[in-house]
Amino acid sequence: MSAATPRLPAAAVNYPQSEREILGGSAEEKRSKKLPDAELLQLLRGYFKEAKEAREGGTDARDENWLANWNAYWSRYDTSQKAEWQAAEQMPEVGNFVDRLTAVLSLALVSQHDWQQITDPTDPTKKRGEIMSKFVRLILNHCAVNQNGQRIGFDATFSSAVKSGAMSMIAASVTFDEASGFVNIEPVNAMEVYYDPAGRGLYRIRRTPIDYWQLDKMKDQVDSKGDKIYDAAAIGRLQAHVDGESKRDRETITGSSEPESAMSRRKPILLDEYLCAIIDREGHLVAENQLVVVANEREIIRGPEDNPNWHKKDWIVSCPMIEVPFAPYGKSYVEVFRPLAATFTETTNLILDGIFAENIAAHMIWGGAIADAGELAEGIHPGMTVQADPDWPPGKPFIERIEMGGVTPAQGRA
Repeated sequence: MSAATPRLPAAAVNYPQSEREILGGSAEEKRSKKLPDAELLQLLRGYFKEAKEAREGGTDARDENWLANWNAYWSRYDTSQKAEWQAAEQMPEVGNFVDRLTAVLSLALVSQHDWQQITDPTDPTKKRGEIMSKFVRLILNHCAVNQNGQRIGFDATFSSAVKSGAMSMIAASVTFDEASGFVNIEPVNAMEVYYDPAGRGLYRIRRTPIDYWQLDKMKDQVDSKGDKIYDAAAIGRLQAHVDGESKRDRETITGSSEPESAMSRRKPILLDEYLCAIIDREGHLVAENQLVVVANEREIIRGPEDNPNWHKKDWIVSCPMIEVPFAPYGKSYVEVFRPLAATFTETTNLILDGIFAENIAAHMIWGGAIADAGELAEGIHPGMTVQADPDWPPGKPFIERIEMGGVTPAQGRA
């Protein structure tokens, strides 16, 4: 399933959070002490820099490894150093293994009709669990959206998440869609999600690209109380900045203020969504479990605010396919056998090169023996006729084969 338009956290909903509130109380508003915007931005940029450098550097950099996994899945190998005659076949081993894994796990999931069954041991009639199971089944059958906006089931989301997780790490966003009344479970590209490398949960960051026009819609979004979710003034300042930069870029490149193409109107914007603890310069806690959204690393367009989810936990659920102690991102499924798959590809191409060299080979020609040396400019091929020079002694060889190696019968059988 292709990725849908990125969804930000759902608006805060006043669900009761204690027995007292259920019996008639009301949730109390929490007012968090705040840092000045400039200091908060500096703190958040520091979080992102720390997480990015930790994931890109070190002896086992995740970003580089994950990108190599994706290239192997798509059979993208570097053949730029090969000669024109050399084989450049791309063996689909990685793609086949990942697709098989996804198919097997998806089949194992859906083959169990009641895998989402709910049992309430306190209900002797068993009716309560049956009703809840039907409700969960309804939610799971409509929990994802395809690229046409149609509701699809959990099996599609599960398949996409597993396939992405095989290359990097399984990640999904679980949010409530007020428009449809359904829970959304959407695969998330693990490359977008950053965690505290120390493993102490100081922050979680998600970097999501959106288009410029989506900012206009965000200005008008409101929560269940009717309050604005995003800071319209901050979005306006960001748009003015982006517009000014885009105009300068167009004039620099084209000499005109007119856009070069319709595609340039996308004006991609980067949203950094932080779920974090906020600390001051001395390291003291200012507020924890805070949501902050920063656009293009320069404007805070939402927050800081208390976690808007009623459960007060993260809406990004993630886990590596192979757990590794003290490694936040674990180990990916593909990297275990990717080097072997690359060796198989190289070996296959070497065998093809050997067959080509053994059958076509190279030849040394005495130029004075040929009446028109241009006849051999494109090499020797079956069925061609070469006219010898009249002065060349009859019967004397003028072409000699040069051995370039090959594939022995034993190698061929191997």
